[in-house]
Parts: sequence; structure tokens; C-alpha cells
Amino acid sequence: IPLLSGEENYKYLGILQADIILHDKVKEKAKREYFKRVRSILKAGINASYTMDAIKTYAMPILRYGFGILKWTQNELRSIGTATRKTLTKHGVHHPKSSTHRLYLSRKYGGRSLIGAMDCYNQECSALAEYLGGNTDDALVKIVASTESK
Repeated sequence: IPLLSGEENYKYLGILQADIILHDKVKEKAKREYFKRVRSILKAGINASYTMDAIKTYAMPILRYGFGILKWTQNELRSIGTATRKTLTKHGVHHPKSSTHRLYLSRKYGGRSLIGAMDCYNQECSALAEYLGGNTDDALVKIVASTESK
């Protein structure tokens, strides 16, 4: 494998890396792809229930994939949520005066059942921590879990 020099990088499992993970570039690329997918879903003109399901199953996995690897700040996650709501409003799916809490509330309780970026991040990190804490058979998982707890 040739050595990398300067600004060169490579992609491993979809994450850009050089000698370290390029967090900023990967996060920017993930956000661009997420919003591209959200806009394409909204342009399709499907009903609200299917729109929210499509966002959860087609667009959100782009962000979810990197949540255990990339370092996201609370402000970045909030800004993704705000930009998502603005995009929904722009395409007529969410009224500007409507409750934002109802947007994330389950359909069972009268909401729209959208998952927010911050909620998705918390779910993914909790699942990863639970996996690392509960898997005692794999030696590599033990090493990662011991370094993460320090």
C-alpha cells in the first residue's frame, strides 16, 4: 500500500481517512447527502405518512451510519434538525406555525413520527455502548470497550 502524502486520503467503509478520520469532510458530505435525499423525498409528492417513513428509512441512515464514529456536537445536530424543519416547511409538509414537538411525536399520539438528528444520535450511541458493554466474548470488543471507558 503506498504511503499517503499531504492532502491525500482514502475511504474505508465509507469514511474518509488519512492518518486520522477526516471528521469535518465526512460530516459535511453526510449532511449534503442527507439533505439531497430529504429534498428528493419531498419532491416526490407522496402523502405525509409515507414522507416521514421515507425520511426515516432513506435519508436518516446516511447520518446514522457515522454517529458512532464521527464526533458530532449538540449544535451541529440541532442545526440539522432546524434545517430539516425549514426544508419541510419550504415544501409544504410542515406549517411554520405548527408545533415542532408534534412533528417528532409518534403517530399513535397524533404526531408526525419524524425522528430528529439528536434523538437518532442518542439512540445510536446508546446501542453502541450497550453492545460494547455486553459483548464479553470478542477480544477486540474488550479492547475497544476498555479504551472507551478511560
